[in-house]
Amino acid sequence: MNLSRMPASLIAGDSLRLSIAGGDYPAAEGWSVAMVLQALAGGAPTSVNATVEGGDWLLMLTSTASAALAPGSYRYLIAATNEGDRQTIDHGELLVKPDPAKPATDQRSAARRALDAIDAVLESRASSEDLKYTFADGRALDKIPHGDLLALRKHYARIVARETNKGRGPKRVLVRL
Repeated sequence: MNLSRMPASLIAGDSLRLSIAGGDYPAAEGWSVAMVLQALAGGAPTSVNATVEGGDWLLMLTSTASAALAPGSYRYLIAATNEGDRQTIDHGELLVKPDPAKPATDQRSAARRALDAIDAVLESRASSEDLKYTFADGRALDKIPHGDLLALRKHYARIVARETNKGRGPKRVLVRL
């Protein structure tokens, strides 16, 4: 199925077919259309050239190409070019979600990984991998005092609860008067 606009997210390993009207950028007049995906975390960009299909442009990101994308946020730019002239057609951000069919990768969010590591330390069952966990501020999990761990646990538990309840709306509150 061809999409007429870029989706907000894509699961790694899924193909993406994006149809772009060719009226303003006809191939017969020398125009070409391409998309560039650049991970916000850095790295080499991924480029996709569009093909002409019935007077319109078709951008096709194959399953193989999307499977090679690391999960995370990407900036995309779709542009038409003709003899050094570039016209931006669309730009924005695309969230690449991990492929749930690939069990070899850790599918947990960063907040869930932090919460699990904190729980393991508090329950004295932490592995050496859990103890190596380092927070964004540079503190290592094994060097944090117990009281601070409890505060961090509370913080990450709230984040995980928000992630888990996404889209479910507020909880129903019953009141008796």
